[in-house]
Amino acid sequence: MFSSPLYFPNFRWLWLGQTLILSAAKFWMVSLTWLVLQKTASGLAVGTVLVAAAIPRALFMLVGGAISDRWSPRNVAIIGGLINTVLIGIATVLLILDGFNLIVFIVIAVLFGSFEAILYPAILALLPQLVRKSQLAEANAWIQGSEQFTEVIGPAGAGFMIGAFGLTIAFAINTLVFALGSLFIYLVRTRRRQPLATEPEKQALTGEIVLGLKYAWTRPAIRVSLLLIAMINFAMLGPIIIGVAALVNVKFGANATTFGYLQSACGIGALQGFFQFAQQLY
Repeated sequence: MFSSPLYFPNFRWLWLGQTLILSAAKFWMVSLTWLVLQKTASGLAVGTVLVAAAIPRALFMLVGGAISDRWSPRNVAIIGGLINTVLIGIATVLLILDGFNLIVFIVIAVLFGSFEAILYPAILALLPQLVRKSQLAEANAWIQGSEQFTEVIGPAGAGFMIGAFGLTIAFAINTLVFALGSLFIYLVRTRRRQPLATEPEKQALTGEIVLGLKYAWTRPAIRVSLLLIAMINFAMLGPIIIGVAALVNVKFGANATTFGYLQSACGIGALQGFFQFAQQLY
């Protein structure tokens, strides 16, 4: 009778929470990039901070997936969201106190990237516990669609807030949005999972990670896809984020709003590509 997964309140909470969290994460990246560039005037410093977040995020993504398989994805997502909210809050307090320190922000970036790697797999692992099996494809489309949408609203919101109210207020708003998204995840209620007959014989966490790596590497399609994704992200990180920030700083009067809108324009292109791909599937 009810075909849309949005009919189910728990899926709505998850979708809203994920949308806000991902928007806040994109907001954070733009704000952090602009902050470091304004404080240091160094592209190297900006690159160092962004890489400090990207490396643990990439390395721990498999760990995050394995953790969500072993423990409640809801609890894992709540913990990841709460810790990242606290990290952005610490950054906000440092700005209020005029206590910017590059090393401290690098440490915050490392921790933020690490818990992002735990948070996102946990959110995806919640889906089968919230909707019927027949609705998984549509539910996943809603989740993936909102992810692409946040590529537009997150950077644009960051640029507007920084330009209108300054970095400190922008970081404070970023903290509130992340906290609200985490609250929505907390409101999700899941069905109790039935333990499998073999569950008492679960292998160690490292064994699960190694097994996942072996599975991906022995499947040519998955292996090639992962390598392509890694190459694309590596090629885009410098020109799209660091390069555009430096360009705006030099050519467009160091206008944070312009930087945010340019990042958002990249997201609009990705969103258009998503819709074209979805039309081909359906």
